[in-house]
Amino acid sequence: MPDAPIQPAPLAISTPSTQPIADPQTAAAVEAAVQWLNRAVQASGVRLAIEVSEYILTTFFGGDYAAFADHDRTKPQSFAALLRRPDLALAEATLYRLVRIGHQAQLLPAAVAEALSPTHHRVLLAVRDLRHKGRLAREAAEQGWTVQQLEEQAKKLEPAEPVRGGRPPLPAVVKAMGQVARAWQRGMDVPQFAAAYADLSLEQKGELEVQVAQLEADLAAIRKVLGESGG
Repeated sequence: MPDAPIQPAPLAISTPSTQPIADPQTAAAVEAAVQWLNRAVQASGVRLAIEVSEYILTTFFGGDYAAFADHDRTKPQSFAALLRRPDLALAEATLYRLVRIGHQAQLLPAAVAEALSPTHHRVLLAVRDLRHKGRLAREAAEQGWTVQQLEEQAKKLEPAEPVRGGRPPLPAVVKAMGQVARAWQRGMDVPQFAAAYADLSLEQKGELEVQVAQLEADLAAIRKVLGESGG
């Protein structure tokens, strides 16, 4: 039985930016995206995911799903600006999930993809092999599997479906630095910094200077370690 429609949620970002975007083209693209997405959430289920996926990938990633899915690749500033919009009717995690489900649905026969609920598709996201993904999706649709039944069938594939090739897992320190870099890209628009700084109170400026000094000290320590190790 299809589950309830995906409900819009407030952005899961603590301090959304309301500052204007310097580049007019980027600002226009972000504004258009907010308006389109806020209208699109009136749809539901897999159709919503497909429409959102097509729009986001085409508008911000040139249709390249790999660029969207690569967690280690810096996302376009326009997409980061979209995620910072406080009036966007989709939380960041929901938007990412919709794009992934929508892309997956387009890899399957339309009748099969749309016969499954978004929760069924979330289970299928963990199945990497496209042959197994397609077979499970078809059987789930034809036999009316519940989400639990699909999960049980997917788990049976895990021992026989090791991840081959690709790079080994990143060390924790590298992952942490990547997370810091991505957070910086999402939260800081350097061209707007000077204008925003001018509007701060003396107390706020002082707090900001302390934070910047701490960042500089941490980066200096990291550079020293890199230099000593020959990196």
